[in-house]
Amino acid sequence: MQIKSIQGGAYNSNHKLFKHMYSYIKYKFDNLFALGLIFIIPLLVTIAAFVILIFSIIYYYTAVTENYEDALWEAFTRVLDPCAAAEDEGLKNRIISGIVVLCGLVIIAILIGTIVTFMDEKLKELKKGHTTVIEKNHTIILGWSPKIFDIIHELISANESQRSPSIVILTSKNRSEVQYMIKNKIQNSKNTRIICRNGNPMSITDLSKLSPNRARSIIILSPEINNPDVRVIKTILAIRNNPERHKLNFHIVAEIKERINLEVAMIAGGDEAIFVYADEITARIIAQSCRRSGLSIILTTLLSFEYDEIYFKYESALVGKTFYDAIFSYNKCSVIGLMLADGTVKILPPLHTLINIDDQIIVIAEDDDKIILSKDYLGPTS
Repeated sequence: MQIKSIQGGAYNSNHKLFKHMYSYIKYKFDNLFALGLIFIIPLLVTIAAFVILIFSIIYYYTAVTENYEDALWEAFTRVLDPCAAAEDEGLKNRIISGIVVLCGLVIIAILIGTIVTFMDEKLKELKKGHTTVIEKNHTIILGWSPKIFDIIHELISANESQRSPSIVILTSKNRSEVQYMIKNKIQNSKNTRIICRNGNPMSITDLSKLSPNRARSIIILSPEINNPDVRVIKTILAIRNNPERHKLNFHIVAEIKERINLEVAMIAGGDEAIFVYADEITARIIAQSCRRSGLSIILTTLLSFEYDEIYFKYESALVGKTFYDAIFSYNKCSVIGLMLADGTVKILPPLHTLINIDDQIIVIAEDDDKIILSKDYLGPTS
């Protein structure tokens, strides 16, 4: 009884050890297979090489071929091409070739299945919109609201003079749904490419996929939820606090709903963000348009990229000259004001106002390529 007990204990111990080793090996293989093509293709190549090597030796020693090189070629062709075995004669040769062909079919079937699965997963990933965007000088729109269609329309008009412009949209909505809505609302995107991605605008990981360091500007829309300003501020913090961000300032334009949140928003945005009170501005325009007939037409013309636009431009040639000199220094655009170095905007300042270093002129022009200093008149030196 004691001997049987000892033998039973040894059996159980060996069984547990074998079971543990099996589970460990299976776990490692599962992790390797999870790598996809990176692991499976080298594995299949290794198995195919092993099969070819083994059966080339069998071919050589069974006198199917006269030398080993021919035996190696026989095994290689039968692994890749089952039809090559049709020329074999004799039961022994056909049995060997049949086994080689069967191994080859299994290897090729696994390879094809793996590639098809990989392509299917890649297509699903593309449809979900989780891939990285590699663009330059593009406009990023974060969030979603009914205003987005008007913004896209204006950006398309503004980009007509640009080379290969693009708009990248990141929203939590389904990518296919977003593309469908944009396609229905925006009939002609002209030369602008519209790229949609699915993700969380407050996530640094999702933002990094949009190449924000190479973007020309970033627009943050106010979502239609309770306390939307909180999300806008969190999105700004995610952009600015990204450890992989560049040292240059971002150009961020964000929509704020409540003026009470402005102070916190300005702290979060620093000197990289400009905040727009869309609802308040709309209310003011409506009120002013009621008092001044035709004002809405003027504002629509100035604020739309389809007509003449307002530009800010630094002109080193005008430093030290007066605003009067600047007015007569252009033939194809109209100077309407100055933006001082501290960010203060002055519309139609006194004519004797001097233009200092880092001051920018504010002009109305058909396009930015029309803002060219006149060769005939640059104004008298002050």
